[in-house]
Amino acid sequence: MDKLRKFSALTCFVLLLVCLGVTPASAWAPEMSFGTLDELPQEVQSELSPDWRYVYGMRCGQVVYVQMETPDALAVICIFRNSDGLYRLEQHGYLLPRQDGVKCGIGASGDKELYVVYQSGLFTWLGAFSHIEGNVWRLSAVQSDDMFQINDTGLSFYDEDKGDIRYLYGVPRIDLYLNPDEPLNMDVMPTTFKQACELIDTEGWAMIDISANDAQVSLRSEPSQQAAVLGQYYGGTPVRLLHEDGDSWWACVRIGATQEGYILRDSLAFGRDMLDVKRRFPSRIMGNEPRPDALEQGIPLYSLPDASASVVCILDEESIQGGELMDAGTYQEDWYIVMLGPDGPSGFIERKWFWGGNG
Repeated sequence: MDKLRKFSALTCFVLLLVCLGVTPASAWAPEMSFGTLDELPQEVQSELSPDWRYVYGMRCGQVVYVQMETPDALAVICIFRNSDGLYRLEQHGYLLPRQDGVKCGIGASGDKELYVVYQSGLFTWLGAFSHIEGNVWRLSAVQSDDMFQINDTGLSFYDEDKGDIRYLYGVPRIDLYLNPDEPLNMDVMPTTFKQACELIDTEGWAMIDISANDAQVSLRSEPSQQAAVLGQYYGGTPVRLLHEDGDSWWACVRIGATQEGYILRDSLAFGRDMLDVKRRFPSRIMGNEPRPDALEQGIPLYSLPDASASVVCILDEESIQGGELMDAGTYQEDWYIVMLGPDGPSGFIERKWFWGGNG
């Protein structure tokens, strides 16, 4: 199901557009540009300081982004969000200083993704900030010397040499934000994959590591080869470590949001070794059989491999595109195990929803 893995617009821009040959400008084409201050909505103009010089404005989704410049050459980003037909000030100014004498530029992809760009000669730094809530915008991806994404469950890195996306699961040690109270500190912003790795604490994570493409590792109900098999998982599946005894052959793990059991420790990679694991999910295609409108109406993801079990969620085109869909494993002959991200909903889906010839 690797072909169905979908990244947000942010991730597509930062990690994939270069590979597809799409220019960055097309990734953040605004719905409307405001070339002069007078073109802005009146309620937006009234909130801007007369001491600042107007640079640029744009509307994306429900947000108007305005870039101004202070008398001491600091860039100021003001954000206005639509409320009942009027644009209300959400944040009066994020201060973005020059970097080695280079001014910044801004772009956006919708109303939840803001891009900050420094570019001069051989140096380029593009930071993508995702809107969390209120005036909180958190760094979520970087394109600079390397291209990588920082999210709630670790790091995704496009390895140009290997032509593949690699993953390091863990928790960001520090969160990097646009701070309304002080200028953006570029000294703490990562520009390389190595620097980004230092932000990730991998404790409590591991990844299933097996060499053969079609091989699987069993998740068992107890730490025993004779225990019941709860599912069989492919290489590259991320797992949460619930309990690990260094003297034991087994690790107690959680896969996705709900599946818990035991996996042999020698089938797992830990720490930075996770970066060397090749994801071996099959390329299955979810189709519109046996019902023509299956993806439009939704396909149930069950909590157990039983059509009478409770439904975890409904998989439709919107939910698939909203996160990373992992075809992580199988259960007996009639069920596939699906995860929506490392910590997202997980469960069982009937094999009949996949096109014949794709697993």
